[in-house]
Amino acid sequence: MLIDVYFGENKSHKLTYRIYDTDHGRLFYDRMKQQANNIISRKEFYGFGETEQDIVTELDKIKNFVATRLPDKDLGDDLNVLHSEFVELHDFAEQNDPELHQVLRNFNSRIHHLEFLQNKLNSSTIYFMCDGDAGVPLPESALNHFTITREPGKLYMAYPHVGKSFYSIYLDNDLDITPEQVECTTLMRNTLFMWFGQGVYNTVSKQNTQMRRMFNFYTKVQEKMPYDFNDKRLTVGNLLLGELIDMPDNIVEILAKHKYLHSWKCI
Repeated sequence: MLIDVYFGENKSHKLTYRIYDTDHGRLFYDRMKQQANNIISRKEFYGFGETEQDIVTELDKIKNFVATRLPDKDLGDDLNVLHSEFVELHDFAEQNDPELHQVLRNFNSRIHHLEFLQNKLNSSTIYFMCDGDAGVPLPESALNHFTITREPGKLYMAYPHVGKSFYSIYLDNDLDITPEQVECTTLMRNTLFMWFGQGVYNTVSKQNTQMRRMFNFYTKVQEKMPYDFNDKRLTVGNLLLGELIDMPDNIVEILAKHKYLHSWKCI
């Protein structure tokens, strides 16, 4: 199962991914064959030369727009608070204000973009989020394929819900999270990210160290979590889908010249 992904406004560059032969891999591939080429944003390229200040400036513009629409809503600078505000505002705008809803989608992307840069991973990633996909239930066997590792050339499903996953809560050190905001992954949606640059937690030693840190954090918020730490339904990390075929060493430099996600083709 192969998927060609085209970059550049004129389809000037192509990457080919091999999708793993798993229950969720086959489900993903079949759904992508039927998925219309509607993408929420074609320019979600993180770690391709932009700075934290660039993203802060974009966030400030969005917050100013929200303030003109909702004068009683004061959005501060704390990213954990912004995550919480996004959930509340998203639900309101989806029902009442289409323009604000679209702006809030960008708002959410910029929050994640800033978090990515602040983590200083020395890596690059591209987010690929199809529009209008309500998702389908995730196969139970997929719970065995969630991982905290990030390996160059690998393709992962991004978090598909509006809430917040345990892993995101941990990374944000969000001790103030409420049970209502926690949502473990239960859906397969065509929301993806491609990883390039350095690997993250890509050795057994690093994985074990990170898991111990997460467990220590879990004990501080466990009364708010729907599952035990070792329960696979907690879905820690992201779902691995496939890997890139023939990745050149200078892939980040190449993609920096084609920062536009054009389309894809299942072959």
